[in-house]
Amino acid sequence: TNDTTFNYIYNDGVVNSQYINSNQNVAVIINARDSYRTTYSLNAKFDNNGKLFFISNTPINAEQFKTITVTMKAAQTCDNCLYIRAHGLNNNLILGFSEVNTWKDYTFSFSSLGLVNNQFNGIIFEYNQNSAQSFEINIDKIELILDGNVQSSGLCFSTGGSNSNTPQSNPSSDPNINPNDV
Repeated sequence: TNDTTFNYIYNDGVVNSQYINSNQNVAVIINARDSYRTTYSLNAKFDNNGKLFFISNTPINAEQFKTITVTMKAAQTCDNCLYIRAHGLNNNLILGFSEVNTWKDYTFSFSSLGLVNNQFNGIIFEYNQNSAQSFEINIDKIELILDGNVQSSGLCFSTGGSNSNTPQSNPSSDPNINPNDV
């Protein structure tokens, strides 16, 4: 995958959101001992109904992204115990874990998270069990997967003429434009 600055929420010990906020029922550490494709994973230990938030103060334009992939593993099995949802929405994806300590990529479409306005503010993980048993996951990466069919919002657009949505020429490849004049 393409690891650019804005296409991951968590990667290798770096949280690419404004802050991580967890309620009192989650203990979070960055773990160098147990990771998958990176050097550092994020270890979250949930007590009953604990929530882990990855929230950005600036919404991400989700129009550029097709899916979100979370690489994680669980320390114990459970049925329908982990809820995942986009921040500000109530559409829960419910996961269970039948294997212990096995890294897997879980990929979700933005529509399955209930995202309809293309404004993605973050993701919430919630351990949804009213029990005395705690639940532990390790997260190796939370990545937004670019949609190859959508133009990047980073392209420059012309502001004049009748076809103002036409991308400007790349000065380094257009023989009619002097890069020093740009």
